[in-house]
Amino acid sequence: MTTKTASQKVWIKDVELGDRLGVTRAHVWSMARKDPEFPKPVKLSPGTTRFYLPDVEKMEQKKLAQS
Repeated sequence: MTTKTASQKVWIKDVELGDRLGVTRAHVWSMARKDPEFPKPVKLSPGTTRFYLPDVEKMEQKKLAQS
C-alpha cells in the first residue's frame, strides 16, 4: 500500500519496494547503502522511513534504458 502526504507526494515502504524489484527487504537496504544510483530512503518521522516513488520510477526507467 502506498502512503500519500498532504502535498500528494507518494512514498513507498521498503517491503513494497522489494516486492516491486523482486528482492528482499534486506536487499533493498543493502542497495540503498551501496548503490549511489539507488533511491535514498527518507525518514519521515521516528520509526517511519520511506522511498519517494518518483525517484524509484526514475531509477527503473534509467535501468531499462541501459539494458
